[in-house]
Amino acid sequence: MNQKSIGAVLGVVVVILIGTTVYFATINNASQPVSSDPKVTQQPTSAHATQPTQPDVNNQSPAVDYATKTPEQIIQGLLTPEEKAANPKITIVKAADSHMRAELFFNPGGYYFLVAKVSGEWKKVLSGNGIPRCKDVAQYNFPKDMIDTCENGN
Repeated sequence: MNQKSIGAVLGVVVVILIGTTVYFATINNASQPVSSDPKVTQQPTSAHATQPTQPDVNNQSPAVDYATKTPEQIIQGLLTPEEKAANPKITIVKAADSHMRAELFFNPGGYYFLVAKVSGEWKKVLSGNGIPRCKDVAQYNFPKDMIDTCENGN
């Protein structure tokens, strides 16, 4: 390759990097909530890279009535005070009669948020990044389309 070709390739790479940076900076600023209420949207899920947290079956959150609450309101009602203070953007990935999968997005970062009806009450049962462990989700019988894969390790 001659020097002109190398220079042209490097120029294109630099333009792409600058454009990508501007695009994501604009998206990040545009998606920030302007009120104290968390934003709620519905979108498909995405993969993450770190280990999930342990199940939270003893969550002391108040019971919510799915018949009178939207999935977004149920998730908001199950957030910890720390999560609420971070003002996350909540994305409902999938909602069913007795299970929900949501994603909470903070600046920076985020994680999945799994909810199931336990003894007739909605409870946060697992949250984290990456692939959930099979032993942590098996007892809640999540539908395959909510958790299409799980990890068998510890």
